[in-house]
Amino acid sequence: MPAPPSSLRARALKALARREHTRQELQDKLRPFAEDADELEPLLDDLEKRGWLSEARFVEQLTTVRRRRFGAARILHELREKGVSETALAAVQSRLKDSEVDLREVEYAACNGMLRTLDPHSVFLSPEAFEEMNLSTSGHFGGLGIVISIRDQMLTIMRPMPGTPAGRSGLKRLDRITKINNESTLNMPLDDAVDRLRGKPGSKVTIWVHRDGDGGWANAKPFELVREEINIESVDSRSLAPGIGYVRLKQFQASTADELDQALEALGKKQKLKGLVLDLRDNPGGLLDQAAKVADRFLERGVIVATVGGTEPRDEKIAQRRGTEPPYPIVTIVNASSASASEMNTAGRLMRLPVVTSG
Repeated sequence: MPAPPSSLRARALKALARREHTRQELQDKLRPFAEDADELEPLLDDLEKRGWLSEARFVEQLTTVRRRRFGAARILHELREKGVSETALAAVQSRLKDSEVDLREVEYAACNGMLRTLDPHSVFLSPEAFEEMNLSTSGHFGGLGIVISIRDQMLTIMRPMPGTPAGRSGLKRLDRITKINNESTLNMPLDDAVDRLRGKPGSKVTIWVHRDGDGGWANAKPFELVREEINIESVDSRSLAPGIGYVRLKQFQASTADELDQALEALGKKQKLKGLVLDLRDNPGGLLDQAAKVADRFLERGVIVATVGGTEPRDEKIAQRRGTEPPYPIVTIVNASSASASEMNTAGRLMRLPVVTSG
C-alpha cells in the first residue's frame, strides 16, 4: 500500500539515519511506497536542500566508514560505482594522500575508472586479482573444500565437498562461520574470507562454527582443520537412457576439455551415443582456450571465436574436423547465469543442426 507523504518522509529519514544513500539509491528505495513518482521529487529536493542528501555528506560518511577497514582503491572504486562526480572523487583522493595509502592501488583504481568508459566487461586486474583468477581456473588449490557465501550478513557454508577436510569434519550446509583463526567474520568481505581459508596444503586453520536447529549448539564451536590439495572437477556426466548422455559443464577451467573427452569416452563405451544433453546452467564462463576446445569437439568447420583489437591482428579459433563428435542431436540447456564462454558455446551449438536450446 502506498505510504502517505508524512510516512514517506519518515521512511526516508529512517533510511538516511541507518546509512548514507545517493539520491538515486534513496529514490529507488522509496519508489514502491509512493503513490506516484511526482511526490518523490519535492521530498528529495527538500532533503537535499537541508543537507541530508547532499553528495558531499554521502562522500564524507562513506569515506569515513570505509577508511576504517578498506584501502583507498576500494573506496574510490565504490564511489565511482555509485556515480559520484569527478570533483568529489578528486577531493577524496586528496584526503587519502595523508593516510597510509598504497599509491599503486590508487593507480589501479584510476585504470579501472578509465576502462569503465569502454564497456561493462572490461576490467583491470591487479597482480593479486590476476593470481586469484589463475588459481580459480586451475581446478586445484590448497584449502578446506567448502563453498561459502554471505547469507543474512553472515559467512555461511553453502556446500562442504565430499572427501575433503570440510566434508570429513562433519560441517553442514548453512553452518555459520563466526571466526577464522580468532578473527571475527562479521562484515568480512567474501574475498577476504576465501583468502584466509585457503593456504598451503598441510597447514592448519581453526574456524568457529554456529549451527541452528536440531543437532545444533548455542555457542560457536571450534573446528581445527588441515588444508589439503583440493581438486575441482568442472564436468559431471551420466547416462539418461540407452544412447542418450548428459554432460554438465560447471565452468571452463584448465582441465575442462580433457574432462569432457573422458566423459564422452565413458558414455560411448556403454552404448554408442545417439544424442546428448549439454547443461551450461549457472556456468559463469572461464578460460577462452578451453571454451574453444569444447566447441571444437562438436563443430567440423568454421570460426569458433575471433578476437579483434585496434592495433593487433585478428586472431581466429578455427574448428577442425579431426576429433569431432558424430552429428547426433544436442540439447543445450542455459539460464540467466550462463555467461561469457557459455554463451559462446551456445552460439557454437546453433551452427550445428539439429539443436534445441532451452532455458
